[in-house]
Amino acid sequence: MKVPREVRAFLGQATDTFNSVPLVILLVGHSFACASFTKGKYGDRYLIDNLAGFIISFGGGTLSALLIQDPEHVPPIWFAGDMVMIIWGLCWWALNYSPGNIVWKLWKVKAFSALCMQLSLAILRAGIIAQRVDYIMASHPGNNITALIMGVIGSCGGGMIVDAIDIGAGYSRSVSELGAPTYSLRSGLFMSIFHWLSVHRYGLLTSRESLGLITIFFVGQTLSACLFGIPLDYTRALGKLLHKITLIPEPKGKTPPALATTHKPVTRSQTAAAAQNGISGDEVAYAGTPSSVKKTPRRKSVNGKAE
Repeated sequence: MKVPREVRAFLGQATDTFNSVPLVILLVGHSFACASFTKGKYGDRYLIDNLAGFIISFGGGTLSALLIQDPEHVPPIWFAGDMVMIIWGLCWWALNYSPGNIVWKLWKVKAFSALCMQLSLAILRAGIIAQRVDYIMASHPGNNITALIMGVIGSCGGGMIVDAIDIGAGYSRSVSELGAPTYSLRSGLFMSIFHWLSVHRYGLLTSRESLGLITIFFVGQTLSACLFGIPLDYTRALGKLLHKITLIPEPKGKTPPALATTHKPVTRSQTAAAAQNGISGDEVAYAGTPSSVKKTPRRKSVNGKAE
């Protein structure tokens, strides 16, 4: 089976067009998009907000680079220079704290956020999938599954890390991406599989041509979702088919019973206050501790002093 020459030429040209966008512009748009995911989520905990947004933005690439362990060829992106960190910091600040909240107001204009920001996220996601799969296949021939895993981690690993942090710290009671995969995880997996099959398994396309098609899919979904509110989730049907074939039940998107019944996590400030009042951390964490072994905390007066 051969792909028509005209189609391959079009896909190659598409890749060249997307690659013609300066990296600085892509990083700015990517940073704004990822900063928007955490805006307002953590209240006034601005350092947590900044770190979570940064992990969403660059965590997948960083984690996959650390696992690959070849800093000469696949370094974590912030090792590329100070510019990456400066761009992230300025974009995060502007989206959250610009005078009059002007940047956030612009972001809420769908055409602006879609064309100027989210497209950058789509282009960079497509690029890292192709890069990670190509690198593993070139440096570790025969490690096909590893190549797919690196493609998935590179494309959406940051979001999954933040999911784990949110649940562990008590900031989220919703289902994580791993708990009920959505477009983010499914697209990372299926596009990694597509790139591996079309380029490295059957040789139907070159890496450049495959990247063009992956980017077109990502950009098309982004434009459709942001501009018209109609996401072109081409991965949903593939996901359902995979569940049918494997006989694995599809997650219903509800909080797992074990998570739904756990107590609210204890913060460090609660633990410190409990220790000051002579209460162990376990007694704070478990409301069901018998009253006979609990110590009653001292009451506080109006001005906050212990009585």
